[in-house]
Amino acid sequence: MFSLFFTFINLSLDAKEVELKIQDVTLYESSAGILRSGKIDLDPGMNEFIIRNLPIALQDESLVASVEVPGGSVVGSSTWIETGSIIHNEEALELQKKIRVLEKEIEVYESNDSNLKNLKKILIDIRLKLTEMISKNLFYKKNEADSKKWFQTFSGNRQTIQTLLSSNQEVSRTIKDLKKKLSELQDKMNVILSLSEKSSRMTKILVSFTGTEKKEGRLNLTYQSGKVSWKPFYSVSMDGKEKVEFEYFAEINQESGEDWKNINLLLSTSSPDVSGRRPRLSSQRLYDQKKQTNKDGIVAIQGQNLAEESNVAPEVESPEAEMTGLSEESGSGFLFRYSKPVTLLSRKESKKISLASFVAEATFTTLYVPSLKRYPLIKGIFKNVSGFPILPGEVAVFRQAGMVGTSNFGYVSPGEKAEISFGSENEIRAIYRKESNQTKEGILSGTKIIEKSIRVELENFGKESRTISFQESIPVSGVENVKVLIDSNTTPGYSEIRKDSGILEWKLDLKPNQKQEIKLKYRVSFPADFDLIL
Repeated sequence: MFSLFFTFINLSLDAKEVELKIQDVTLYESSAGILRSGKIDLDPGMNEFIIRNLPIALQDESLVASVEVPGGSVVGSSTWIETGSIIHNEEALELQKKIRVLEKEIEVYESNDSNLKNLKKILIDIRLKLTEMISKNLFYKKNEADSKKWFQTFSGNRQTIQTLLSSNQEVSRTIKDLKKKLSELQDKMNVILSLSEKSSRMTKILVSFTGTEKKEGRLNLTYQSGKVSWKPFYSVSMDGKEKVEFEYFAEINQESGEDWKNINLLLSTSSPDVSGRRPRLSSQRLYDQKKQTNKDGIVAIQGQNLAEESNVAPEVESPEAEMTGLSEESGSGFLFRYSKPVTLLSRKESKKISLASFVAEATFTTLYVPSLKRYPLIKGIFKNVSGFPILPGEVAVFRQAGMVGTSNFGYVSPGEKAEISFGSENEIRAIYRKESNQTKEGILSGTKIIEKSIRVELENFGKESRTISFQESIPVSGVENVKVLIDSNTTPGYSEIRKDSGILEWKLDLKPNQKQEIKLKYRVSFPADFDLIL
């Protein structure tokens, strides 16, 4: 005990205490890189510096020191929590042990979770291949004995997948429970640290100086800090009938325990604190899937997403965005440099800062897809005229009357078009009716025919003309003896959004108080011994 006390007194007498100001902060998705810098006086030989104002939550292994002076170099550094109450606090020591054990246990379970997901993907690929082989066997051979063997194999594969899914769900629940326990332990540890009046982080830096006279230099210190994060947030407003106002925000959570005052801020999409565990690459398998068949027949499959098949509006010129910083893109992610110093205090509430805003030319159309929404929507298309991409994130949508709701953007590169819904179109009335859905069977021909008929009424109650896009899907056949035919009574003027997609689109221009009707009638013919589900 006396030896430790003597060492501490000796350290305090010989070391020079310095205060390094925070200069730059690089904010990542779930951590922050801090750069502190300050002037120091170097004597010839070995110099020892003590820094007391670093946060307790600092990640010890991330600490790196450097010195800017000819003949000077950092030869050693160390950091530790210096508290009389915490070092002798058995509860805190026990919490530290439990936290380390839980972190290792979570890493093991996450590794198992990754392995199970890879295995699930392989089994599903095998199941698809089995489905195709079973269907072809039943369709062409009609061999009952072979059919039983195929179905036994298929059932075994399905049972294996179900068992795997159960195991995967159990592992996911375990990971969730462990992370919850870890969060609770970390909160307890933080409470103990915050209640200790004497607790502080001590950092010692050893600098060797080969000069013959005392000289002034600069000491730089970088480290990673947790309990901070950021994510993009957007605001989009309709500006009349031809423009949109767009604003790009960064929503920042800062609970690192140290205040960032007048710092240079950089925002990055990288995650330097992700696990270093070796990634596993799964194999790629190619299957012949020229036909998609089912037991004794086929089921028409419609795989396209109507919401993603909308036509792109013609390109329009837009003014450049008003920028509050610069951006750059590299292999490690996107980096935004905020243009002016900013202050972010350590608080529990988040803070939004504006990164950029612009007004862009836009085209607005009314989109009616009854299979997705029962009412027409206003769709806006505009160009990203800023110098950096729109990252995936939440967006608040506004119209003249106020906020409509929230939506989400995907990734939109500079110069590319972005789409967003501005809510329901109240001035368009739409009525959707299924008029017939019947099945006929030909006794002599040995075929069945399913007939479907729908009718849509669209009426413009507004004072201005409206462009309306109505979309409806019909089955697409991938088998020669299954035919899909559109009846001649169908309203002409439609087009297929993409070849062989089965998504039909009518584009209408409705004047004020104008009403228009659209009819769609089609039939599907197939062999009577097929089971076709529509």
